[in-house]
Amino acid sequence: MNLDDMRRQAQGIAAPMGAAPEMPVFASFVAMMRQSEREERRKLTFYTVIMTAVGITLLATAHTQRSTGILLIAVTYAVVAGLSLWKVRQLKQVDYTKPTGTFLSEARTRYRFWGWKETLAAVPGLTLLAVGGGLVVQRMAEKYFGPSGQTAALWGFAAFFLLTVVLGMFFSWRDWKRSKGTVLAEIDRLERELMNG
Repeated sequence: MNLDDMRRQAQGIAAPMGAAPEMPVFASFVAMMRQSEREERRKLTFYTVIMTAVGITLLATAHTQRSTGILLIAVTYAVVAGLSLWKVRQLKQVDYTKPTGTFLSEARTRYRFWGWKETLAAVPGLTLLAVGGGLVVQRMAEKYFGPSGQTAALWGFAAFFLLTVVLGMFFSWRDWKRSKGTVLAEIDRLERELMNG
């Protein structure tokens, strides 16, 4: 959802009391953000359910096949589901009545594309996924191609994994730029107006 969509959906939504009575534009913008973040919570809740279901399925498969690789992938899905649920709770706790400067600063953190929290989550998650996937590929390559095919299979998996990560980051950034980049630009504008009085 871009800023124009948010503006249309925000029509008729009352701005929260106490947010910034001296800034009608800001109050309207806060109303837009509330609508956008409400939708974000719904999406994350659905995403959490899907990740949990996939994680449980993988755990059952890992137990049946006694596969360490599948177990690591299942743990990754469980961690992602937990992080998504945590983000939902964080969004529910947003205080829209904070002073203007504080609210904009916190909103900037919420709407940025990448930060240290994302790095802390992504690095171990991708590591678990890479190791788990590598173990699964190694096991399958040994079963179907013999020891001689393991090296080629692992190199192929590594190339595929890196390409997936790069493409995932690119499309995530493009989606962020379309849906949240405009909001961040609006936050910048409001902060400049606040500083200039």
